[in-house]
Amino acid sequence: MPRLLLILALADVAIGPSLLGTFHFDDYYMLNDPIVQDPSGWWEVFRLERTRPLTYLTFWLNYQLGGENPVGYLAVNLLLHLGVVLAAWRVFPRVVTAPAALFAVGVLAVHPVQAEAINYIFARATILTTLFCLLTWRSWIDRRFDRAVLYFAFALLAKEEAAAFPLFLVGYERLYRGADASPVRKWIRPWLAMIGLCGLAAARLIYAAAVTKGAGVIYDLGDITPLNYLLTQGRAFWLYVRLVLLPVGLNFDRDFGLSRGLDLPTLAAWAAVFALLAIAAVRVRKEPAWFWVLGAFVLLLPTSSFIPLGDLVAERRVYLPLVSVALAIGVVLAKAPRPVGIVILLVGAGLSVQRSLVFGTEESLWRDTVEKSPDKVRPKLQLARALGTAEPPGREEGREERLRLLREAKQLAPSDAEVATELGVFHLQAGQPREALEQFNIAVRETNPAPSALTNWGTAQLMLGARDEAIEAFDEALSTDACQYDARNNLSYVHREGGELTKALAAATLPADCRLPIRQQQALDAARRDIAAAARIEQ
Repeated sequence: MPRLLLILALADVAIGPSLLGTFHFDDYYMLNDPIVQDPSGWWEVFRLERTRPLTYLTFWLNYQLGGENPVGYLAVNLLLHLGVVLAAWRVFPRVVTAPAALFAVGVLAVHPVQAEAINYIFARATILTTLFCLLTWRSWIDRRFDRAVLYFAFALLAKEEAAAFPLFLVGYERLYRGADASPVRKWIRPWLAMIGLCGLAAARLIYAAAVTKGAGVIYDLGDITPLNYLLTQGRAFWLYVRLVLLPVGLNFDRDFGLSRGLDLPTLAAWAAVFALLAIAAVRVRKEPAWFWVLGAFVLLLPTSSFIPLGDLVAERRVYLPLVSVALAIGVVLAKAPRPVGIVILLVGAGLSVQRSLVFGTEESLWRDTVEKSPDKVRPKLQLARALGTAEPPGREEGREERLRLLREAKQLAPSDAEVATELGVFHLQAGQPREALEQFNIAVRETNPAPSALTNWGTAQLMLGARDEAIEAFDEALSTDACQYDARNNLSYVHREGGELTKALAAATLPADCRLPIRQQQALDAARRDIAAAARIEQ
């Protein structure tokens, strides 16, 4: 117990600075989810078209208890990570020697590659699914198979990447335990039940991705196809290996090229992967510890195989596989002089502190990312947005840096609608509607332009005095997405300023099937009240 408390304390020191952080990237998407904000939305997170319902239930609880204060969300992530450490402490001594288990738990607790999953609130799903996978494993070892199936169901409800864990358990039984394994007949039924749950989770994911625009998985990913995503993951595997063994150069949004065929680097990477797996498969019969190499590869499969994701690589994807990797490292460190293992854990904790501090603000995170991915567009856009949000009045140098970043992004992607939109918004905020319109023209020239692009184009036209063109753009945006807040709010404003109160009231009235974030809903409600009051005065 004293050793466990020491490891938990070290983990708390290593990851504790995360509590000083804030929201990042998709965190804002989660915060603005009307279901998360709705006091009665707890049951809606389980609707068929939504994924990760258990994770979203925790987000809902966070929002209901603490609103938009990031401390509560980060505290939950930290506590869940400590729960993972505690669960590993209950499992690892059952599968390796006590010294190996001690170092393995320490690695899992303080490894710097874990920092992203903990500091990035939206990545909570990975921590939660890892916790339930460890609970599944513990129940499996205890031969409480019904409980194992239940915990595994919770793991899938947290995140679908748990789907490979049944394969991990089979490998544990047949390869690691070997002659000591239980007869197949004792565990085949609960194992098949887990496989059935995986099938249901996969069907739900495919359906949700199909009906959710911009889901970032499977569909509408441009050049990313199942084949070239799979080819890319051979190189990604060795990146993850390097980050585990030498965790320097950690990067939230890495510039990682897509493999479009069997070029030499891709071919060499996959040849090396197969060679490593072959060696592990041969050696595991005599040295069972080699199973942990195979296990890590299996646990990585859901995010790093043929199912395409919008991000080719992400450090948070290592969190669950590190359960197996940590055991391999623990076995190695148990054979080395004890001071070696202690120094490695202390260095890892120090690097985790440093990495957590990078996540302290939006600006610090994206500035770090821009420095490490200078030729990637998204970090430049995100840093420009962060500077725009944090920029105090009169800070001319901040605006100059934003403009420089946006122009650099423009050079990298001259025809990109998102880049053009961001640059146009900058010009709008600077009171330069003509320059803004020039950029917005790029976005609306796309096939089926986004409602937000049409709204921005209409706003620029309105600032230039082209009222009819602006109304036409807002109407077109609402014909595509009747719930588009900015288009609806702007259209209501234009009609009200023109004395067309009936049209203004209609524009400010949200269709019954639309749900908006609380602030937007309240703004439209206030607009309707003001318009109704104005109409009564005129009468």
